[in-house]
Amino acid sequence: MNALIVDATSSKLAVVLIKDALIFSSIGSQKAKRHASEILCVIDDLLTQCGLHAIELDVVATITGPGSFTGIRVGVATCNAIAHASKAKRIEITSLESILYGIDSGMALLDCNNDNYYALEKNYGTYNYFAISKSDLDGFKTEKHYITEFDIDKTIKVFKEKYAKNEFVDVLTPFYIKKSSAEKYE
Repeated sequence: MNALIVDATSSKLAVVLIKDALIFSSIGSQKAKRHASEILCVIDDLLTQCGLHAIELDVVATITGPGSFTGIRVGVATCNAIAHASKAKRIEITSLESILYGIDSGMALLDCNNDNYYALEKNYGTYNYFAISKSDLDGFKTEKHYITEFDIDKTIKVFKEKYAKNEFVDVLTPFYIKKSSAEKYE
């Protein structure tokens, strides 16, 4: 299997390429979010390093959210274009589900500023996504897991599990827990 996994939802662009059983990755160290100008170069560099062409990809996956509004769109649009051109299958992964991989019950939290969080509460196969304030978190007794950075190992495990279960989508779609500031005024 030749697979591409992209996360453009956080401050560091993360790209993983799987060629058979070999894993190649690039995690940006750039603090400034310049994913739109860097994503294709990073993907091309990894493909060259692996000796692959984009047309040889069997599956393309991306973190669809929650996270940076622009980063979500950059990752989703890029991966949709590559998957369309290569006729690769598509897999959606959320940033929160990767954090809870291998945990039966817990809450994944992503800081979305101003003492607010995007959350995923997982309870033995049941998933509940929502936004929550820091003050309301005290009401949850579930073990909390905060996203600090991209976790390559867990994201690859989520990807492989979804691949094995044939959890493919026709089109990758941005995943927003709540409307962006721009959308609130439409």
